[in-house]
Amino acid sequence: MIRSIYSKLKAFPSSFKEFQNNLNKFSSSLEATQDNLNKFSSSLEETQNNLNKFSSSLEETQNNLNKFSSSFEESQKTLILGLTQSIFKHLTGMSNNRAKQSSTSFIEASSDLYALWSEVNINLNHWNECELILACPLTIRGALQLFADKEVIEIKDFSSLRNFFVTLRSKRYQSIGIVTPEILKYLFEDQTLLIHLLQVCQRQVVFLTGKNDASMREKLYLFLHKVGFYEILFINDEGKICCSTVGHMANDSFDMRSSMPGFPLNKNWATHIASRMAMPKVNDLSWWAAFGFLEFTEKGTSAAPEQLGLSVNVLANPGKSMNAQLIKGVIRWTKCNEGLSTGHASLVGCYAGPGDTNMYAAIVEVLSDTIVSISIWRNDGNWVCLQKTTTSIENSPQDKQGNFSLALWLKITDSLIIVGTEDKTLLSLNDNKLQRIPTVGVRIFNSYMSISDLTANFVKE
Repeated sequence: MIRSIYSKLKAFPSSFKEFQNNLNKFSSSLEATQDNLNKFSSSLEETQNNLNKFSSSLEETQNNLNKFSSSFEESQKTLILGLTQSIFKHLTGMSNNRAKQSSTSFIEASSDLYALWSEVNINLNHWNECELILACPLTIRGALQLFADKEVIEIKDFSSLRNFFVTLRSKRYQSIGIVTPEILKYLFEDQTLLIHLLQVCQRQVVFLTGKNDASMREKLYLFLHKVGFYEILFINDEGKICCSTVGHMANDSFDMRSSMPGFPLNKNWATHIASRMAMPKVNDLSWWAAFGFLEFTEKGTSAAPEQLGLSVNVLANPGKSMNAQLIKGVIRWTKCNEGLSTGHASLVGCYAGPGDTNMYAAIVEVLSDTIVSISIWRNDGNWVCLQKTTTSIENSPQDKQGNFSLALWLKITDSLIIVGTEDKTLLSLNDNKLQRIPTVGVRIFNSYMSISDLTANFVKE
C-alpha cells in the first residue's frame, strides 16, 4: 500500500503540470475569444452606424422624391394651364369665321379645357394605351404635346368623319383615343360611323364625356353596345373604375355593375373605355341595376324623370349569430307641389327578381312638405300593401339646398318586417311568404326624390 501511495505521489507533479498547461491553453483560448468578441462588437457597432447613415440617406432620398413629385405635379398643372391659355390666345387671333368653325360646344371657357386635360392626366395610363388619338382644333395642340409618341390626327370638319374613316379602312389599331366629345356626338348621331370606327379598332376606344353629356350617357352606352362593344368602363375623377356595363341584353338593354347604387353622373369630365371584349374583373362593383337605371350624384341616388329604377346589393355572409337584414338610408325631397305626382322612394329587402318582382319594400310617398306616407309592400308576382301609416317631419329642418329629409330603416327577420325612423318603430308585421334572400337595395320612381347615406348589413334579430 505504501508503495502504491508513493507511486501516486511521484506521478502527481507530472499530472499537475499537465493540468497547468491545459489551464494556460484555456486561458489563451478565452482571451482569443474575448478579442474576437471585441472585434465582433466593433464590427456590429460599425454596421449599426452604417445602417443609421443608410436610413438617413434613404429618408433624405424620400424627401427629395416627395419634393420632386410635388414639383412635377405643379409643373404639369402649369403646363396644362399654359397650354390652355395659349390655345385660346391662338383662337382669339383667328378671323371670326375661322374661330366659329374651330370652336365646339363642349368648350365654353378656358377652365373647361383645363379640366379636360386634367381628367386626361389623371387617367393617363389608360390614354397611353392608345395608338391613335383623334382631336379637334381646340384639343390638337394639347394632344400633340401630351401624346408625342402617338399618331395624332386633327379632325377639322366633323361632317367629313365618314370619309376620314374610309381612308383608315386598311389600318388596324388596338386602341383609339378620342379627346373631343364633339366627335363622339357625331358618331352617336350616325350608326354607320360607329360601325366604321369598329372596323378600324380591334380592341378598345377611350373617350371623354363632359358635364353636359350626363343626360345622354345611358343612350350612348346602349348605342355603343348595339354596334359591337361588349363592355364599357366608367372611370371617376380619382382614376378608379366605378361602373361597368355589359351588353347588349335580350331586352335591348345592358347589364350594369357599379360601386354605388346608380349610374354615376360626373360634375365635369369623365373617361370611359369601350372594349370589344371582356375587361379584367373589378371586385368592388357590388351594386347591380336590377331594373331600369338609377342615377348617382353627390346628392344621392335618384331616378330620371318619370322613370323607375331598382338597384340591389348582395349582403356578405353574416355568420350564425347575425340573421336579420338591415338597410338604412336618408330619403330627401324638395318643396312639394301638393296634388302633383311626386313619385316614391323605397328601401328593399329579400330581393329575388327577376326585374321589378319578388321583394319587400318600405315605400315613402310625400303628401306635403312635412307629411309623408310610409308603407310596407310585398311583391311575389303582384304588389300587395301589407301595412301603412303617415308621419310628420316638422322637426326636421331643410338643408342648404332646400331639401326635406327622413332617416328611414327597414329590418327583416325570419318572421318580421319592421320599418322605422331613427330610434322609433313605425310599422311592424309578421310575414314569411318570401324567402330570406340576402339581397337588399333601393327602388325609386321619378326624379323628385333621392336616397343618400345608405348602409346595409346583417344584425342580430
